[in-house]
Formats: sequence, structure tokens, C-alpha cells
Amino acid sequence: MEERILEFWENENIYEKTQNLRSRSSETFTWLEGPPTANNIPHAGHALTRALKDAMLRYHTMKGEYVIPRIGGWDCHGLPVELEIEKKMGFNSKSDIEEYGIKEFNQLCRDSVLKYTDDWVEMSKRIGFWLDLENSYVTMTDNYIESVWWSLKTLYDKGLIYKGTRVAPYCPRCGTTLSSHELAQGYKDVKDPAIFIKFKSLDFEDVNYLAWTTTPWTLLANVMLTVNPDITYVIVEFKEEKYLLAESLVNKALKPGKKDKQPKILQTFKGSELEGKKYEPLFPFFKDIGGNAYQVTLADYVTLEDGSGIVHSAPAFGADDAETGNRYGAPVLQPVDLEGKFTDDVPPLAGMRVKDADKKIVKMLKEDNKLYRSEVYEHSYPHCWRCDTPLLYYGTESWFVGMKRLRENLISNNEEIFWQPPYIKNGRFGNFIEGAVDWNLSRSRYWGTPLPVWLCNECDKIDFIGSKQDLVEKVDELPKEFELHRPWVDDVTWSCNCGGTFVRENYVIDTWYDSGAAPFAQYHYPFENKEEFEKDFPYNFITEAIDQTRGWFYSLLSISTALFDKTSFTSVLCMNHVLAEDGSKMSKSKGNAIAPSELFDTVGADAMRWYLCSTPAWNPMRFGKNLVADAQRRVLNTLWNVYSFFVTNSNVDNYDPDERLPIEKRSEIDRWIISRLQGVISNVKEGMEKITFHTCIKTLDYFIIEELSNWYVRRSRRRFYGSELTQDKRSGYDTLYEILTTISKLIAPLIPFLAEELYQNLEHRLDPSSLMSVHMHLFPIENADLIDHTLEDKMATALAITNAARTARAEAGIKARQPLSELVINLHDDKTKIPNELIEVIKKEINVKAVLFVSTDEGFVDYKVQPLLKELAPKVRGAIKTIKPYLESLSRNKAKETVKAIKKTGKVNMTIDDVEWEFTASEILVHALPIDGYIMGDSKGVEVFLKTAITKELQLEGLARGIVRHIQENRKSLNLDYLDRINVSISSQSEIIKNAIQKYRNYIKEETQADTLKMTMQKGAIEQTIDGNEVALLVEPVQI
Repeated sequence: MEERILEFWENENIYEKTQNLRSRSSETFTWLEGPPTANNIPHAGHALTRALKDAMLRYHTMKGEYVIPRIGGWDCHGLPVELEIEKKMGFNSKSDIEEYGIKEFNQLCRDSVLKYTDDWVEMSKRIGFWLDLENSYVTMTDNYIESVWWSLKTLYDKGLIYKGTRVAPYCPRCGTTLSSHELAQGYKDVKDPAIFIKFKSLDFEDVNYLAWTTTPWTLLANVMLTVNPDITYVIVEFKEEKYLLAESLVNKALKPGKKDKQPKILQTFKGSELEGKKYEPLFPFFKDIGGNAYQVTLADYVTLEDGSGIVHSAPAFGADDAETGNRYGAPVLQPVDLEGKFTDDVPPLAGMRVKDADKKIVKMLKEDNKLYRSEVYEHSYPHCWRCDTPLLYYGTESWFVGMKRLRENLISNNEEIFWQPPYIKNGRFGNFIEGAVDWNLSRSRYWGTPLPVWLCNECDKIDFIGSKQDLVEKVDELPKEFELHRPWVDDVTWSCNCGGTFVRENYVIDTWYDSGAAPFAQYHYPFENKEEFEKDFPYNFITEAIDQTRGWFYSLLSISTALFDKTSFTSVLCMNHVLAEDGSKMSKSKGNAIAPSELFDTVGADAMRWYLCSTPAWNPMRFGKNLVADAQRRVLNTLWNVYSFFVTNSNVDNYDPDERLPIEKRSEIDRWIISRLQGVISNVKEGMEKITFHTCIKTLDYFIIEELSNWYVRRSRRRFYGSELTQDKRSGYDTLYEILTTISKLIAPLIPFLAEELYQNLEHRLDPSSLMSVHMHLFPIENADLIDHTLEDKMATALAITNAARTARAEAGIKARQPLSELVINLHDDKTKIPNELIEVIKKEINVKAVLFVSTDEGFVDYKVQPLLKELAPKVRGAIKTIKPYLESLSRNKAKETVKAIKKTGKVNMTIDDVEWEFTASEILVHALPIDGYIMGDSKGVEVFLKTAITKELQLEGLARGIVRHIQENRKSLNLDYLDRINVSISSQSEIIKNAIQKYRNYIKEETQADTLKMTMQKGAIEQTIDGNEVALLVEPVQI
């Protein structure tokens, strides 16, 4: 069916026609595609984003809005792409790339980024995502890059872009620095050596400063020991040695054993008194560095949380250390190269990767008696978000965007955004922008938007370029095959007035800036489409995964704030990650990853979309074939069965929907379902507006299964039997037709294929002049005049009673077809009245002979009482040992009295072992259990009790119903319609089966549309078991 619908949409250009129905003169709904990189096949998480985006766009189109720009986008630059090529080519370093050739390497990158676009296009098409992918924006085109250059030049002119040397997170594998939002995406819990080191004091005789670190490799660059000026420090004597450390950490750091003499305090200082004190270098490699090296410094960031209260400081490897070093004029030691290896300045470690050198460094310290102790410390440590390499903090020269200056603007603009879920706004995202730091923009890489900065090699004058035309004006003419990528831009130079030459800074920019510039760069703004962009900006809606709070969402807001001082989007949905069916992370290596294409031909795109929309998008979602198939079976098949029921019967009666009965002339159950439909329309519309697709699904799920199928159709089925088109039957047809045609439009944004199928068969086929597709219609609007709250409340009570009784039967293992003698309904008050006609409906639905109403459960339940240990134990302490068994062994009457007191006053007084106790309702757990001979159930405040005794009379009726079910199953296996007349033969040695047939012969024939029912053995009869009784059953169609 779905493939046929896809073909229909394509052949008839339905997408284009829906767009053409709206126009620029209509109200617009703007949205922005978060651009994926098409260098891998799409996975289940991408199916989620595609489904939710499409649902949103279809809904707003059906609201009559013009959705723009309804195009895709491809993110093409950056480390992810480069690493993929490096892996393919077997490259291990940047030198391998440069030896191969930047031009050739970048061409491989270019070829790879759109390698899987066909897979992405096919997945998007198959899941029903209506999007113009032929005209997608592509971040590697010259037009796009030129817009990015314009934005950078604008920020530079505003004084927001500058060059500086800072300690920044650095990936030695990729050979480049990272920004703060990239850093935030790559933390992992790791186990590192944590060591306490002895630094010999030059001011206190025979005293060692005791410092602590989890990065032993940074000790080679140590030039300071830093203390907190307000913390109290002490010199202690322990095991014949003297140590200086924070007073409150003495025992935690020194760890004296049970047999050890406790550390003895010899002297006490405030941290501020230690400023300027000197110590001996830990290693000899830089002992003659001079300057203000190897002294005690002060900083507020030193805490008492871990370690010794003394922090070893290496300005080359820490932002805080660098800031402190700057204040004290400390030298910067850099014994590590850009590949993360020790240099020849430290001969014993030369050529070793820093993390690999930790063990050797610890060994060196131990041999020199400078190690106090070591342990394994588990902590969160940043890793490269793309290649997984542990990052170093490394002092490098970079270009920055001054986001710190714009913190208040970011916070203010964030207030203009509607976040779903709301707690992200001032939580995960809000906290991040409150701590915004300057954006480390430049990357020492190859495949990316080149940083458009040229520096004079003589006078350091800066020329910031903002367009391709700017370059032309510098050099008169660009090469014929020139493009805005390396190495072409690297080769462009021009003369400076000083006699020097302007040479480009060999950086590309952070790829997150590329995607964050999409709002304007996709328009080639401001060079083209200026008016169009400014009219549509900011965008009404974006959505991507939760990790984009540190990625795309942040770069979008940062760039739009810096350029325009406004947000670039006004509403955003944060999606969580898709997990395997068992709740574990999906991965190819585990074999539990599912490609969306695997499910399209089995359960279908609609079932997948329905399931993906059924859970709050911001919660982790389990995904698998069984879960999607369950959604298909429960809801979509149920709706299809209702549709099939209508079509089958209406075709027999040649029903014409053009002349319908007024609502007021229809039966009560028709008016009820029409009233309920108005509430469903309202709730679905509210869910779509609030971007809570799961509430839409919940509303539709309950309406389709419980109210439409299990109640309305079930209660109305007999109206459609019989040969005449009576007014009651027409009322049913009119109502069911209106329900189904309205549902087709309600579900259209969520499950577009089934919606189209229903619409084509129910409306367009009957009226070819109607709109060609359901998706061209406007979204339904509720009609308040059709709402009858009194009728709804009455029917809701009947439904609740029915559901409670069905649940009780299921839990007790009593089949629905087995009649029972009595249903007791506790409505908890004397005011609620159930009309007689509904009582009859309830009796039929629950399959009981009598209904009794009560206002209390007294006489139908016994109680079991238990203490709520979490609440009660702290209050009664040791007495819980006697209170618990006392409460759990209360007699039947005493338990009733206890519950009665709690219900009346909220508390109960008891004497236990001569001690008076008062227990409140929050401290007591009450279990209500049905008395013998009854089962109980509850639903929406209604409590029911079913009498379980089954008389012989009830047993016979139950068997008759069982016979009906088996006959109907045989009818189904013969592919007979339920209206087709049949002949039935049944034989059995069981007397009780014979008695049931004899007593209920007419009932069985009427229910099964049987012309004859013979109790004889016939050739071809099928052996079956009905409630433990063997029978032979033959069903044959009546030959006309």
C-alpha cells in the first residue's frame, strides 16, 4: 500500500501541489533543516528526526501555512569527514596528508561527503518525508562559504574576532584545538593514576610540600605550586618526615594506618602567608630556567575536595594555571610537541606519548624518593568528540570569537525561545550559555571553510576578507578553476605597503560555525535573496538530538546573537537517542543496530512513524521490529478493521454519504462518538502546537481502540445487519463515515500513507472533483456545538466500568465469553446515576446477568495492612521490629477498623506492647483484597466486583459462545466475509457440548449467519477443542 501511495504522490506531483495551494501571501511557517553529513548510511536515530520533522511540516501545511524553506541541507566539512578519509587511506598524521597533497586529500573529502546521499534521499522518501532534496543547501559550495566569510568579516569589524594565545583543549591525533562546545560533547569516565608528590621546600628545613595530580605527565612542565589564600595549611611530622598541606586533608592525604602514630602538627599558616615561598624543581631538565619559576602562588580555584590542598601548576597545560602564571610572571615550559609526544628537552621520555609516559614518570619519582603514594582515580576526562583520543590542554595560538562579551545577549535571546522539553531552556542549555567562553574558531586542518584572514609577513598587518570579490580586488584576477578551499586560497597573496606580502593564516574554521551559519548562508545572504531571508528570519522551528545543545543549537544562537542580536529560531524540540529493543546502545559491533530500510517492507513506514511519535521525544527510546509491529497490530490494524467493517457493510447497502441525517436525529451512541471526536480534534491540535507528538498519539490511540473500535463499533455492529437501510442504520453509516474521514485528516501529519489510503477510498473516489490528496486539506477544527459533556461523562463511566471488569476477568483468567451472574459497581457516592439503557449495555459488554450498585466497598473487600518502612522506620526506630509483624497480622475486623479510621481522619491510634502509637496515612500501606467468591478491578475511580461462581446454566451459555467463536474462526480461515451465509456441522462425544448446542441452537445460528446447524459428523470436519471438550467442526459456504 505504501509503495502505491508513494507512486501516486510522485506521479501526481502531490507535494508540489500542496505547496502551490499555499503561497507567499499565506501565513508562513519557517523551519531549518539541521544538516547531516552523508558520509554514512542513515540509522534509526535519523528515522526519528525525519518522522518528527515531517509530521510538524505536514501539520503546518494543513493549517494553511506556507512552509519555507522546505529544503534539505548537507553538512560537508570538518574532522569527521577528514578522519573517515584518513582511515580509508591509512594515514596516521597530518604529515601523511601533506605528503599526499592537500588538494588531492580535499578532493577525496569532497567525494565522500555526498557518497550516501542516495541512501539518505531514499530513506527520507520511503518514510514519507516531504522535502525538496534536489535544491538542498550544501555547506561546501562557494556561495555558502562566501556568506560565512561575510559573517566573519562582520564580526571582525565589530571587534568580536581576535587572535590570541591560550591554553585550549587540543587533540594530538587530529592536530588541532577544539571549542568549548565541542569539548562538552566528549567527556568519558576514565581511570588515571592519582599521585601525591613531594616538592622540597627551600624555606622550611626538611619540609616537603605535598601536592596531588591525576596527570603525572604535566609534572615535567611544573613551575608553580598553588594554594588557596583562605585555607589553613600546616606542617606536620609523620613517619619521621615533614609535610606541608591543608590542615583538613592531613588524614585523607597521608592515610595513616591503624598502627601508625598520628601526624603531629608543628606549624600552622594561612595560605596567603605561603605566597612567594620557593621550592626545588621536581626534575633537573629545566632547573636553570630562572625568572619567577618554582614558587608558591595563590588562587581561589584551589579547593579541599580532593588531594592535599596544594595544586601543582604548569601554565603550558591548564587554563587556570596559565592565568595564574601570567599574574606571577612565571615562565611557560613546553616539553610536549603537537603530536602529544615529549620533546628532546626531557631525554628519558623523548618521543613518548604523554599518557603512555605516566607509568615511567611515576617510577622516576619513586626512585628519587619524591613520590609519597599513588592510587587509581576514576574521573571524567575530555576526549576528542570525533576520534576518541584523550585531549591535552595545550597553549596554542588561535583565532577566537568573543562570546564571553555576549553572555547577557545570549541569555536574553534564549528567553525568546520555546524549548521542548521546557527544562532544557534554563537547564542544560541555559547553564551552558551562562558560562559561555570565547569561541576557539580556528582549526589546523584542511577540509573546511578557510579562515579568510591574510597577515603581512613583515608588519603583521591584518586583511580580513569578506567575499570573493574582495579577493579579486586584491589580486585583479583569480585562477580559472579557483574555489574557496585549501589549497587554492593558500596560494593567493598580495603586496603590503610596507614591502611585505599578505599570506593567509593556514587555518580552517570550526565546522560548527558552518552549520550555525545555515540560516543566512543557504540564501547566499547578503549577496542574494536579502529580502527573502530577512522576511523569514528567525525560523519558527528546528529539531535535532539532545547533544546539539552543545553543538548546532549553540552555534545557531551564538552566530545570530553576534550578527543580528536576535535568536535564529523561536521553538526547538530536543530529541533523545534511539536505543536497541532491550534498552542497550545500538551498535553494529553488537549486531543490534537496525537500519530503517529493514522495517519498511515488513511493518511499514506508518507503523514506524506511529511508534517513533508515541514516546516523549526527549526520553531515550527503545526501537526494534517487535515494538514497531506491536504499534501496527494494536492501532493501525484496528483502524483498518474499522474502515473495512464500514466499507463492507456500506457497499452492501449502496450507502451514499451525500445525504446525511442531522446530528440531533441520530442515536445517542452516534451523538456520543461525534462529541468525543471534537475533544480528540482539540487534543491532537494542542499536542501538535506544543510539539508533544506523544500526546497526539495517546489521544488517538485511546480513541481508535477503546472508544471507536471496542465500544462504538462493538455496540453498533448489530445495527448494520439486516437487509433494509433503516434510519438507525443510516445514522450509523453517517456517523462512522464522518469519524473515518475526519480521522484520515487528523492522522495525516503523523501517518501519511494510511491517511491517504482512507481519504482516497472514502472521499476522492466518490467525488473526483474533491481535492486530490488528504494532505491538501486543512486540518480539522472542533465544533463546540457538537459537544455534549453530560453524555460524554455518562458514557465515560460506562466505559470505565467495562474496562475495570475486563481487567478483573483477564487477571483471574476468566474468559470474556463466559457469562457470570453478578457485577457489583462501587461508584464511591450515591449521586452518580447510570441510565437503564446503559446498564443493559454494560451487562452485555461484561457478559453478566445482573448489575448491583453500591457507594462503598464494605462487604466486598478485606484489608491487609503493612508499614511503609521508608516513612515509618525513622520515626519508630527499633520498635519497627514489633510494629511490622503486628500490623501485618491484624485480624480481618481490626484491619477494617484501621482502614476506616485512616479514611475518616487520616490517622489511626494503636497500642502495641503497651506503647501508644499514632500512625498517619502516609506511614501505612493498605491492600484491598476481594472477599472469597469475587474478583475486583478498577479504572478511572470506578471499582467493580465480579461474582466468580459459575452455575451449570452459565457454563452452557459460555460453551455456546465458545462454539460461535470457533465457527467464526473457521469462517475467517476460508476467507469468507462475515455477512456470507454458511452451513455448519458439528459433532462431539461430550454431553455438555450437545446440551449447549441444543439449548442455544438459535443463538448460534443467528450469531454466525448460519442457514443450517447439524449435529452430525461430516467428511472434512476439523478436530478442535472447546473449553477442554473435543469437537469436529465443518463450516461450508452456502451455494447460491
